[in-house]
Amino acid sequence: MLFSKLVSLKTLSLVYNDWTGTVEFDTFKGLKNLNMLLLSHLKLSLPRINETFPQLIRLDLVYCNLRKFPEFLRHQKRIESLYLDDNHIGGQIPEWWLNVNKTTLRIFSLSTNSLIGELSPTICKLSSLSMLDLSHNKLRGKLPNCFGRFSKALSSLSLTNNSFSGNIPKFTEGNQLKLIDLSYNLFEGKLSQSLTNCKMLGQLNVERNKLNDVFPYWSGTLPQLIILNLRANQFHEVIRKPRTELHFPKLRIIDISYNNFIGKLPLKYIQSWNAMTCTSVENFGYLTSLSINFSAYLNFMGKPVFYFQTILSIKGMYRQFDEIQNIIALINFSNNKFNGEILEVIGNLKGLYVLDLSKNNLNGSIPSSLRNLARLESLDLSQNELSGQIPSKLAQLFFLQNFNVSYNHPSGSIPQQNQLSAFEGNMGLCGIPLPNLCGNSEALKPPLVEDEHLEESSYLFQFGWKVVVIGYGCGFLAGLFIEKIVIPGNAY
Repeated sequence: MLFSKLVSLKTLSLVYNDWTGTVEFDTFKGLKNLNMLLLSHLKLSLPRINETFPQLIRLDLVYCNLRKFPEFLRHQKRIESLYLDDNHIGGQIPEWWLNVNKTTLRIFSLSTNSLIGELSPTICKLSSLSMLDLSHNKLRGKLPNCFGRFSKALSSLSLTNNSFSGNIPKFTEGNQLKLIDLSYNLFEGKLSQSLTNCKMLGQLNVERNKLNDVFPYWSGTLPQLIILNLRANQFHEVIRKPRTELHFPKLRIIDISYNNFIGKLPLKYIQSWNAMTCTSVENFGYLTSLSINFSAYLNFMGKPVFYFQTILSIKGMYRQFDEIQNIIALINFSNNKFNGEILEVIGNLKGLYVLDLSKNNLNGSIPSSLRNLARLESLDLSQNELSGQIPSKLAQLFFLQNFNVSYNHPSGSIPQQNQLSAFEGNMGLCGIPLPNLCGNSEALKPPLVEDEHLEESSYLFQFGWKVVVIGYGCGFLAGLFIEKIVIPGNAY
């Protein structure tokens, strides 16, 4: 590689190439003006010490088969963005690195490595940090006491899939946090009410920990909160009426499944979730966790690269999504102990794509107001105590591809829809494809699709989903996420 003659070069990206063999890192040391070096997906040979290498602002060494933290970084005094994700880096984060760039480092990403041990309090010296991603490692122990206040510039914090324990740290006023992901750890105790100081927070994910608390009513005061995930903890008791103002003004995704909530569904909260009533796609886009205006934070095409990420239950499967479109609305209250009737007011949440109330103790009939959820693709009401007839107008839900009402007590004929339906364990139902035929006539035939639905469908698809829907049976919702990992629905 004859890079030595490109003495004026400032940015070099060699990512996603098919080169074989090992690339010597010293190949680039002659590029005296280089400040951004992107070498992801290459097999590299790194120098142990190199004091003469250009002073970089951004360095990407993602998926480079690294096994140690790069020693040459001891002499890098200007780095603002460092990406070392998807390697095999073991041991602890070096103390010397936390001191070298403590006032310049803004993005530090070590996701998906083999880091071990506890986090050193020295990490709190990174006073300019905007994004910290230590997810998918083997880190353990309690977080340093200073963790919730070390950087007022911190916008995105991801510690998912480690073994951190103890209490969630307290967050101070004036912070800039937009994303907090503490999922898949061993945090215990109560959910820190200091999170109300995170006025810009858009996503809070504490899934799969050991938190033991009542529903965090105070989180309803967070004016920017879009995603709230409390799944698989030990939250309990009745979700009582809100004791604060606002009540989640921008909430569009809530998952409180696999907990021990009891009592009736929370009427006052559901009535206040106005963001879920919105069906507009005028400002179509993806939910981002950072507002980026600094060049070192951008990918090579100059676009933001940090998005809200979460695991969602879709059609009985848990999937991790790297990007979520901002028109999605989802409610998952499954695997709790809710009782009483399904609320009619849910029919007002016309932006819903997924509604999962399965595995509770809900009774009464399925409300006919659910026919208003024109965008609904997945409706799971299975394993409850529901009775009465299934509303025939549910067959008019054009995008509904998964309808599960199995193991309840409904009666009468089933609506004839095109979606994949589940009616097991319901002896009182009749109609095709069940063995029990209805007495007087065939079950309801599929309704004609109105022209306005066809027009809406055509309009939505003009945006061009990143995951293309193949065939009607694949479902509309598949195009609304960027999918990464599929997790079995019985993983809990």
